[in-house]
Amino acid sequence: MFETLFLYPSRLFSKGEFLFASGWPVWLLVVLSVGLIAGVLYLVFKQHGDNLKGFRWVTIAALQAFVLCLLLFMLWQPALRVTALKPQQNIVAVVVDDSRSMLLKQDSTTRVVAVKQLLNSGLLEKMRNRFQIRIYRVGNNLERIQNLDAVTASQNTTHLGGAMKQMMDESASLPIGAVVMLSDGSDNSGGLEAETLGEIRRRKIPIHTVGFGAERLTKDLEVIDLDVPVRALSDSRIGAAVSFRHYGYKGQKAKVALMADDKIVASREVTLGEEGVPQTETLLFNAGLAGARNVKATVVKLADEENASNNAQTRLINVESLKPRILYVEGEPKWDFKFIRRALEGDRNLQLTTMLRTTQNKIYRQGVEDPKELEQGFPDKEDGVN
Repeated sequence: MFETLFLYPSRLFSKGEFLFASGWPVWLLVVLSVGLIAGVLYLVFKQHGDNLKGFRWVTIAALQAFVLCLLLFMLWQPALRVTALKPQQNIVAVVVDDSRSMLLKQDSTTRVVAVKQLLNSGLLEKMRNRFQIRIYRVGNNLERIQNLDAVTASQNTTHLGGAMKQMMDESASLPIGAVVMLSDGSDNSGGLEAETLGEIRRRKIPIHTVGFGAERLTKDLEVIDLDVPVRALSDSRIGAAVSFRHYGYKGQKAKVALMADDKIVASREVTLGEEGVPQTETLLFNAGLAGARNVKATVVKLADEENASNNAQTRLINVESLKPRILYVEGEPKWDFKFIRRALEGDRNLQLTTMLRTTQNKIYRQGVEDPKELEQGFPDKEDGVN
């Protein structure tokens, strides 16, 4: 009955946008309505106030004011803007997650197989009967494909936010009416940016999501971050902060290993804490010789772990063969001065030059490269030290 009277089903109207087709300002409608109500109350009370007992006159005035305000409201031409797809005119974009996490088992099959079974069960064909269909896969980026055979769940990352931004860019030149996203929701790119969300709202393109797999695994350990310096001196000691979290292994032991160019340089056995709470362990290792170095942090796969593909993170460190000079100045002799020198003398990556004022006009220099260096005291310009 509703669809017969209003052409569209009620669910579309629930998502519609209310507006006034007249184009007149809303504030004027409010002002006139308030004026009508006040005028009707005044006239009714002035003409019949003495003959109406109690609040009877207020009821009569309210009914009269309601009718007049309703007529005024209709003059503004209230309307509901409803967006609906037109058959064979709009494009429905079907976006399939092509990341490696889609290879995880869902019941007796993998997630990617479940996606293909759903689409090939007749759903894709029914959509093609009504709309133009474009199929995309998303991993490192959004890529259009001709059929589902191109989806192999081989991508290392899932950039859902970037894919939606690219889709909004395409909608500027294509009549994209809706997006159907089939994914496990595992986005490791930081999610949707505010700019992308704003573009989706502006273009009013509905995004329908179809999820696969559990929200989180029952037994899983994931390395979520590896924090190492971008640059380091050759043969120096570097600290690597490995952050991880787990589900289902509270109180159990796990081995965290650090590898540099496929060789284990540090490892530690840790006790796992609360579920879902990030845990950080810092491992020290030698930077080695100069050059680019791949550093990989891994957690050895645990018993019954459902997903071992997220047990590692890799970073690149640029090891430089430098020996910076450090000028250390003391205004008077102190007992800890010699211990500072002694601690740094064994470091092959640093060259320490010291200035110690022993008396008012006498400076004791150590670590200078020639007898005249710093003989005039503290340098007053950048090239004062050779």
